[in-house]
Amino acid sequence: MAAWIGIIAGLALLYGGGELLVRGSSSLVRRLGLSPLVVGLTIVAFGTSAPELAAAVSATLKNSAELVMGNVLGSNVANLGLILGLSALLRPIAVKRETFHRDLPLLVLTSLILVALLLWGQVTSLTGLLLLALLAAYTLLTFRGTAPAASEESPSPDLVPAWAAVIGGIALLAFGADLLVDNAVMLARKLGVGEHLIGLTVIALGTSLPELSSCLVAARRGDSDFILGNLLGSNIFNVLAILGISSQIGPLEVSWNLFGSEGVALVAISTLLAVFAFTGFRLARREGACLLACYGGYLALLVS
Repeated sequence: MAAWIGIIAGLALLYGGGELLVRGSSSLVRRLGLSPLVVGLTIVAFGTSAPELAAAVSATLKNSAELVMGNVLGSNVANLGLILGLSALLRPIAVKRETFHRDLPLLVLTSLILVALLLWGQVTSLTGLLLLALLAAYTLLTFRGTAPAASEESPSPDLVPAWAAVIGGIALLAFGADLLVDNAVMLARKLGVGEHLIGLTVIALGTSLPELSSCLVAARRGDSDFILGNLLGSNIFNVLAILGISSQIGPLEVSWNLFGSEGVALVAISTLLAVFAFTGFRLARREGACLLACYGGYLALLVS
């Protein structure tokens, strides 16, 4: 009973944190004159990926590479199939050309990098440094390559309320996700579920709830840039930062036998998203339904 109460409390904190994060980031866009896409790809994406990073570091310290890789793979598939699919069902999502030419190719590339690491069987410290260098280059390119948002208001120097909302939202998301995951893992282990499967399902879904809650709030408001920036940035961050940082703590031994089919599924759904974006530069409701169906097939593959 206590575990279920913790799960419900975690969900409530996640929704509240998502609402606060969206409000704070929208305020930053106005006050700094930044593009909503830049804020989503960096501040929000990295912030909502904080639970994944915290869980991965904890798992690495406990020599549980399976949990780390399961978390990254499961979260990334959930971001594209479940969360983006649901968001597009609520309201069609416009795709800017800069997103198609810059961010979507890197999304597919990082998915391919993940599969290559699975084939290699390990993530060494040197490999991790290369991943972190790629993340730094991408972040710099994002800030330099995106035009400021058009606004009738002049940028305001009073940034304290906006930053307080962003930081407060991220804190609520991280705490809520931690509370949810701890209690969900407790239930899963009582059922005797394998560690890699816990990473792919319970941990992945639990740590993806910050993205889910913030994106559903943004979908309700019709903020396409926020949704795409958050999800694409989060997926890129999950591969480059989480594996990069975790490998500095200790080498990660990963198994193609455990995660190969999930890696292929991630590449497939990333490529499918790029195809959808190219056809009309928007994600229609039927395409959102297709992404959701792909995620349903992925879950069926896991339990089979």
